Amino acid sequence: MDISNITKYFKNVKKCGIGWTALCPAHDDRKNSLSIGLGENGKILLHCHAGCSTESILRAAGLKTSDLFPNKAKPEKLIEAVYPYKDEKGNLLYEVIRYYPKDFRQRRPDGKGGYIYNLQGVTPVLYRLPEVLEAVRSNKPVLIVEGEKDVDNLFKLGFTATTNSGGAGKWRDSFSDALKEAHVVIIPDADEPGRKHAEQVAESLKTRAKSIKILHLPDLQEKQDVTDFLRKHGKEKGKELLTKLIAETPEWWIKEEKPLFICMGSIEVQEVKFLWKPYIPLGKITLLQGDPGSGKTFIAANIAAAVSTGKPLPYGDIENPVQGNVIYQTAEDGIADTLKPRLIQAGADCSKIFTITEETTNLTLTDERLEEAIKQLKPRLLIIDPLQAYIGAETDLHRANEVRPKLAHIARLAETYEMAVILVMHLNKNGSTKGIYRGLGSIDIPAASRSVLIAGCDSKNPNERAIVHIKSSLAPKGESISYILNENGFSWGGLSTLTADDILNYRTPDNDDTALDEAKEFLNDVLQDGPVSANDIYKMAKNAGHSKRTIERAKKELNVTVKKIGFGKESQWIWELPNNKNSLAAFDANTEKSGIPQRPPMATYVATFEEETLQRPPKRPPMAFFDESIDNTTFQSKTAKEKHCSEMINELFKQAGL
Repeated sequence: MDISNITKYFKNVKKCGIGWTALCPAHDDRKNSLSIGLGENGKILLHCHAGCSTESILRAAGLKTSDLFPNKAKPEKLIEAVYPYKDEKGNLLYEVIRYYPKDFRQRRPDGKGGYIYNLQGVTPVLYRLPEVLEAVRSNKPVLIVEGEKDVDNLFKLGFTATTNSGGAGKWRDSFSDALKEAHVVIIPDADEPGRKHAEQVAESLKTRAKSIKILHLPDLQEKQDVTDFLRKHGKEKGKELLTKLIAETPEWWIKEEKPLFICMGSIEVQEVKFLWKPYIPLGKITLLQGDPGSGKTFIAANIAAAVSTGKPLPYGDIENPVQGNVIYQTAEDGIADTLKPRLIQAGADCSKIFTITEETTNLTLTDERLEEAIKQLKPRLLIIDPLQAYIGAETDLHRANEVRPKLAHIARLAETYEMAVILVMHLNKNGSTKGIYRGLGSIDIPAASRSVLIAGCDSKNPNERAIVHIKSSLAPKGESISYILNENGFSWGGLSTLTADDILNYRTPDNDDTALDEAKEFLNDVLQDGPVSANDIYKMAKNAGHSKRTIERAKKELNVTVKKIGFGKESQWIWELPNNKNSLAAFDANTEKSGIPQRPPMATYVATFEEETLQRPPKRPPMAFFDESIDNTTFQSKTAKEKHCSEMINELFKQAGL
């Protein structure tokens, strides 16, 4: 700071010649012992005649050593270049400003003709993206360098080039999406950050680009770049030399061209490998379902513990158990207070079990962090608990077209890194549905899983728990395995006889030939003694364990006759067997011969058009009516399911002489 500001920090300041005097703050000064003056280059000098040091004076006055030097005027920043970043359609997204002296800032349009100097809410893209996309479509090579200035200089010579804002180390995997099927040449700066940046970019592009080269330019000094190379050799010669170097640089990676079709005869058969045979295959997705509190997390934790230590799982491969790292992502249980205690109780080697941090951003199945962690840790098992927490807020779990790409991505990771994936899911509350359909969300989730497990307890005996194998696409389904869950924690039991239906309290619909034969036999028995109302048949069938659908099929097979009797609320549908001596038709025919009063035909409505009204004929008597000469007996067949009804009919036939 300057001399006028310094004097404000001292007391009793007085002008003395070309300087000033003041009371020294470093000791109990009663007279001005401190001299203040200016030295060379405007430096402020402090001298206490009582012997106090400059440091003690500054400390007592609340000043710093830098305050003794004059303020240097900061040079004015001048805009040297503006680099516009545009989307694929050429619309401006943001700009990078290069200043002199060298400095950079980023800004985005505010929509009012001005700028906001941050990129909040803007997705970064590659520099000169429209030109890059056109080069990819034209099968021309794309050069990746470390600065916008280098890109523009290369464009001037006829090359297509690009870069990412922020310089070395700032490449994002999303940038690589714009370079799918591209021939890429990475030209790093001549320094360690540049070389690391080139490797990072190449790794990101490896699954997308058609070919990748890394060109380290010769004859460059430390920190020099491609612009320095061109300046050294001149434009024309530099262009010629650069073109030659690109052609001579070997491929760092080249995408294997896949044929349009493959002959099955040329494919080598591969044996399916398992983490836990046959329940959890390696390189595939396994779905673990269960109601809340069923013990899904305990099961997953015990499987993770076994993999971390290499101990065999129940009824698994004892000689060659799988051992390795585990990534366990949980959104429902605390890591420190719940998950780790369960892992410890299961005997896990916690040094081999990892979780990806989610302190700032929630993880999703397609998150770059997930694949990066898999690359580094090379786990044998990935557990996602529960799936719905990691599917992504923008994805509707019930829409197959939205869920399918996420599952395909996880399936690709599982196969690429030969790891097992367990997706933990809750069950829905639809107890009338088979187990394979009881998971939350789209049916594509169990369909994409090569193995599906259900964990839970017997609906009739809550103390009996088991894990049940309900789907296995790669091997025969495994036996159900019991487990114990109590105040002492979790432990495996022996083989169990529980089925998914026992756990879900669901009876499989009768849909086979045996069920149909049983239903036909049932209908024959019920209708043998005469007509029965449809409602009563359905009730009796349900109690006997026959579904309505199967009864309907049996009715069709037996050519059962269906009639409606009565009017309004009193009407009902009745079923009867054809050509049955106890049928209504047979009864009417015989009573006509016997002289017993007949019932009129089924009532019909007759339109009297002259009166423009609808008239109903007289109400007919009940189904069977007998006059008082026969013990005043009146019989109405509404249910006809009780045995005494049949006895009554037979007795009446005898009295009528039939």
